Amino acid sequence: MRREFIPPCVFGFDCLHFATDFEAVLHFTFSADMPLHALCGARLVKGRGRIGSPFLPPGSDGCLGVYCGAGRMCVVNDNGDGECACNNACDSEEDARRRVCSNYNETWMSDCELYRQRCLCEEEDQSCLNPENKHVHIEYYGECQQIPECVDEELEDFPRRMSEWLFHIMRDMAERHTLSEHYVRLEREAEEDPKKQWSYAVVWKWCELDSHPKDKAVSRHELFPIRAPLYTLENCVATFLDSCDTNDDHAITLREWATCTKLSEDDLEKFENFCEGIREE
Repeated sequence: MRREFIPPCVFGFDCLHFATDFEAVLHFTFSADMPLHALCGARLVKGRGRIGSPFLPPGSDGCLGVYCGAGRMCVVNDNGDGECACNNACDSEEDARRRVCSNYNETWMSDCELYRQRCLCEEEDQSCLNPENKHVHIEYYGECQQIPECVDEELEDFPRRMSEWLFHIMRDMAERHTLSEHYVRLEREAEEDPKKQWSYAVVWKWCELDSHPKDKAVSRHELFPIRAPLYTLENCVATFLDSCDTNDDHAITLREWATCTKLSEDDLEKFENFCEGIREE
């Protein structure tokens, strides 16, 4: 049975201390049930946030310009220099919407708790609950649950659903003036020629995901903003993304992306320098 696209919700909010330049994350949901913090979290893992000490206390000038990864905060040492250390504690969370499910199928009270525990285990701190937690990461937002199996028919149809969803995001971002002029021109061109909507949307998203570093390959870490928020809403998203990595090297090249999103060879040749062209403008 063909599943129809459900337009993504648009949330009008700021993520406070998270960076606000990755606007697409604001639209990574099919349902209003997606907690807002999940969208902030997806943006943060994208690499644009400052985790740990977004607001620096007096006397912590040594932390200016210091970036600490998830679960860590900047502290000033005896020499007055900033260095990263595991977060001392996380705020108590009672809201079930703040919980996250790990790759070990364990529910954590918050992303802060999960990342803090990973840091403690990486540092071999005595507060580490399980040495395996040095490899823990967020699989998806919300409490762990039984995800329905992705059947072949749904997987076959997933590229169509995803391309429609991505083009709706492009259109909405263009209307909100949050796309670069180059992206806006592409969106308008695709509006006039519907045949371009599929290819433009999926290649645009690949270019957006290839960001840290910009190495013409999308890593599993870079896939997080599209995978985690949709995991419980689109039961085929994980299977689909895994299938794109045909050589199992934990990175998806443009050719691999084009193959799994069903772009033609002509499309691939046309878009080989697509990302670089956008980024140079």
